Amino acid sequence: MLPLQQELWSSNRKSHPPPRDLSRSGYRQPPHPTPPTIPDLKCSPPNPSKLRPITAAEVLQFGSDPELLYGRQFILSPDTDASESTTYEVIGYSKKRDKSIEYEVLFDDCPEDPIMVGMEEMKDMLRDSFCT
Repeated sequence: MLPLQQELWSSNRKSHPPPRDLSRSGYRQPPHPTPPTIPDLKCSPPNPSKLRPITAAEVLQFGSDPELLYGRQFILSPDTDASESTTYEVIGYSKKRDKSIEYEVLFDDCPEDPIMVGMEEMKDMLRDSFCT
C-alpha cells in the first residue's frame, strides 16, 4: 500500500477496508466469451431422384402440428419448368389467440424477405410441393 492509502485506511478503518491490488493476488479478468458460430443456412439443392409429392395425410398432419413444418424445406411446383419451381423453407410460425397459425416462409429467390403465410395458404402450397 502507498503511504497515503495507509494513512487514509488507518484513519477510517471501521468504514472501508484498504483497496486490494488485484494484479498481485493472481486475480485475472475472465476472457470475453467467444461468440457462438452461426451455421451456414444455405442448403444444397435436393436430389431430384429422391423427391416425392406430399400426401394428403401429410398435409393434414402438418396443418395440425406446425412444429413438424418448422425448419423443413420443400420444392414448390417441381413438375413444371425448372425456372418456375422454387425452394422454400418454413423458418418460423406463430399461433394466434383465435387458434389460427401463421407461418414465416423464406423462398430461395427472395432470401432476405420472409413472407407470412396463413394456414390455408400453407396447405395449398404443400399440396403443390415435393419433399425429400
